[in-house]
Order: sequence, then structure tokens, then C-alpha cells
Amino acid sequence: MKKSYLFIIAVCLLGFNKANAQGWAKTIHAGAGTNVYQNFTFDKDNNPVVIGGAEDYGGGTPNGLVFMKYDKQAGTRSLLKKYNGNTNSESYKVHTDAQGNIYYFGTFTDYIAFGADTLFTYSKVNWNSPNYIIAKFDSEGNHLWSKKFGQKFGTELKQVLDAHFTADGFHAMIGYSSDSVFYDNAFVEKLPYAGTNMANFCLFRVDLTDGSLKTFKKVGGYYGAYPQMFVVNPNGGYEMGVMDIAMTKKFVVYSFTETNAAVVKCSTNISEVNGDGNDIEQVVLHNGNYYALAVNLTARGYSVYNGDSVKVLPSPYNLRTGMLMKFDSAFNLKAHVRFHWRDVYPKLFLSKGKLVVPARFSNTMYIENDSVVCLNNQQAWELMAFNENLAIADTLQLNTANSSGGSFDVECAGYDNEGNLYGQAVHNKNIIYNGTVVQAALKSWDHLTVLFRKGNNIGSGLNSRSAPILQAGVYPNPVSDVINLDVEVNEVSIFNITGKLMLKVASKQADVSGLPQGLYFIQAADGVNRYHSRFIKN
Repeated sequence: MKKSYLFIIAVCLLGFNKANAQGWAKTIHAGAGTNVYQNFTFDKDNNPVVIGGAEDYGGGTPNGLVFMKYDKQAGTRSLLKKYNGNTNSESYKVHTDAQGNIYYFGTFTDYIAFGADTLFTYSKVNWNSPNYIIAKFDSEGNHLWSKKFGQKFGTELKQVLDAHFTADGFHAMIGYSSDSVFYDNAFVEKLPYAGTNMANFCLFRVDLTDGSLKTFKKVGGYYGAYPQMFVVNPNGGYEMGVMDIAMTKKFVVYSFTETNAAVVKCSTNISEVNGDGNDIEQVVLHNGNYYALAVNLTARGYSVYNGDSVKVLPSPYNLRTGMLMKFDSAFNLKAHVRFHWRDVYPKLFLSKGKLVVPARFSNTMYIENDSVVCLNNQQAWELMAFNENLAIADTLQLNTANSSGGSFDVECAGYDNEGNLYGQAVHNKNIIYNGTVVQAALKSWDHLTVLFRKGNNIGSGLNSRSAPILQAGVYPNPVSDVINLDVEVNEVSIFNITGKLMLKVASKQADVSGLPQGLYFIQAADGVNRYHSRFIKN
């Protein structure tokens, strides 16, 4: 396969027109590995921009960094700029400033060639010890500057805890073991050994005009896990939230500045009764309130947050339970919403004032008293967007065509400036978006990265907090000609196993004699309730 097929730009949804904007899903990368494209941003014209490491199609040979821009409505690629090299890149953050410049923060190995400027890592071709890169591009993807941050010898800096772009620069917080830190080839500081079961962190701030390092600060050592929160306070300074598991489970919020040491701002005790593995996974700060995503491994018992009991709904399906919680500035619990799923851990993104939680599930997800049904009874991701009061604001579902093995992960999600919800997924099997199949890679070790957008008229799993999805009976089943529902409905939609809409009628009875043999799925509504079912066509 030629490298010219590195990027497969496939028109996955038909019937698009600007007056009635449809959603779309576009394959933007094909190659080995899943750490290629993990973030996106929007340019000054609100078009999605993706930056990440490029690889040979099918071969998995790393060969540089790619800058791509997409038409916000049609989903067609409007710009492609590739920088050659020898690297395996992992993206952490991309950002657009008011002038339209694009910033990229991630890792790289070996080198990336930006025309006459080539950026080499400190440890050449050491795939286990990558360096970090922060780079600036103009709105057309032209390279303006790039800097590297990392180590020359010793153990590697462990991971990025979080990173933020603000008016006074780029702020990142990284965990480390022990090493000498360099920035742009200049020695910064020798970091001490963290110690057994200890976690050390360092903060650095970079000027976005020229990439110069403005601040480097060690931020103490704490017993337990890495922080679940790192925020740049709008009033100045920083806040860091840590799950302290030395004696009891306690979430502690520290505040500090670039010159002052960290001090405890507030904390909350976390206990569990008949629970299993309850932890706060992520915390974001928005309008003075903290929003925390917590995870229970099994749906039983309840957890206590600072004296407030949050019961876990009992489930006969042994589902995992996630909770999105709202805390005030003193970390007192103000509101919460629960959801049950049965797959990988959910994630939390703060975007345009909304809290977007993607979670992967199979068959059915329960959100409080509502249920979300996977379109084709296979593996799916549901993107749930919540308002500040934790009411559902938006939903978006991405499905697989089959559940056999492989990788299927939503890496990033968020809103553009016009209120359209976007997501980004990595997969190596066929997926379905809005009834159309997005083909998987040709070889089992290849992965595709898909950027998808919700349009104005696309329904998704959860349409109303007051309209749960109910099971409807159908007869006869199997059927040869006419299928009947045992409930009174005014709309019935029938989908095939790939999620394609095959038939739509305005009654509880449908003539399916013209459909090919096979398994079909029903979605129906009566104006108040929603129903689902399935049948076999002879």
C-alpha cells in the first residue's frame, strides 16, 4: 500500500446540506498504534484542527508530525501539512489563540524536521524515554517555533498530569522519579528521587510568544497516587487535587503559586459501605465549583463524601457505576448524577461550560432512571454532556458493527464555538455513526482515528431525562411480511445490523416483506415514551 493512502478521507454520511446540517464521521489516520491523534482544537473560523504523529499506512513506521484542518460542516479535509522525522508521538493538548495560531504539546522520539529546523530528542531512538515538545504553528500549519523539555540521562519524566493554555503562557504539571531536567538544551534543575510510594511533581510555564521557559517549580512529595486535578486559578496561582490513601481515602485540594509552597485549601473524606474500589478519578474547576468524576467497580452499597451519602443504584447486571458530582469551593457536595456501564473507565472533559463524559458500554447504559440502548446491541460509546447543574444537555453515540475483540476508544470530546459536539475515536474494527459504517483498517494491527461531529438533527441514545427507553414486544417473530408492536406508538424506525435505517412508518405496524433476511432492530416512540426491540426477518 502506498504512503499516499496514509490518510483515508471517506465520506461516511450522505445527504448533507448546509441548511439542514447533518453530522459526519471522517477517517483521518490509518496506521499501527493508538497514541497518534488524541486531541483536536478549532481554528479562528471554527474549523476543527488535528495535529499528531504520522505513520506509514499498514507498516507502523513512524515518520513525522501532521497538521490537518477540516471543513466544519462537510467534514472534508481542507488543509494537510506534514513534517517528516522519525518519531512516535503522543498528543496531550492542542490550543488556538485569538490570532488563530495553533499550539501543540506532546511527546516525540528521535527527531522531527520542521524544514531547516530539526528538533532532536536528548536520547536518540529511546522509545521508552521520549521528550516533550511544545510547538507553535500559524493558522495554515506553518511552523513558527518548537522547544523540547525532558532529560538526557537517567529515568524518564513519568507523565503529564494536565496542561493549560492561558493569557500568560502554557502551564504543565508532570510527575517524575529523579533526573536532570533540560529545556531547549539548557540545564534547568536536578530533581531528587521521589522515594518509595511517593509522588513528586514539577510545574513549568512557557511564554507563548517565543517559547521561552518562564517558570520551573518542584511541587512537593505526596504519598499515594498522582493528582486527579491540576488547574490554573482564574484569580492567580494553581490548585492541585490529590487522593491521599496513606490512612483513609481523602481528597485534598492544595493551592500554591510559582513562588509559594503548596498549602491545604480544603479536603473531603471518602468512605464506602459495601463498595468496591471507589475513587475520584478526575476533577475540574468551573465557575468556582469543583466537578469530580468518581468510579465504583461494582454497583452495590454506597459511598460517603464529606458526610453526604451517595447511594449506588442496585443492578442485577453487575454493572460498574460512575458518578459525576458537583462540589462548592469548600468541597461540600451539592449535586450528583449516576450512570451504570460495563466496560472501560469513563473520562471527563470541560468544554464551553459543559461537562462531557464519554463512557463505553455494551447493550445498555443506565443514567439515573433513564436507559441508553446501543444501536445494534454491540459495543458503543455514549458521550454525555451535562450542564452546570448536572442536567443532561446533549448526547452522542458511536457504535461498533460487531463486538469481536480489538480496540475502540474515544480519546477526546468537546464543543466548537457554535455549540456543535465533536468526538475523536481510535478503533481497529468497523464502527457505526448515525447509521453509516466507518470501515476499520485493512490489517488487524492497524488503527484508524476518526473525527466525528454531531449535527443539528441527529438523535442519540438519550433524548430526554423524562423519557426512558422501554422494551416493546413484537409479533410474529420471526416474521415474513407484517410485524406488529404490542404497544401503541406513532413512529417506528427499523435498522439493520449495521445500523442503517431501512424503514420508517407512523404506526405500530410495518410491512417488512421487502426487507432481506436477517436480524433487525426497532426504535419506536409514542410522544412520551421510547421503545426498542428486535426481530428476525425470514
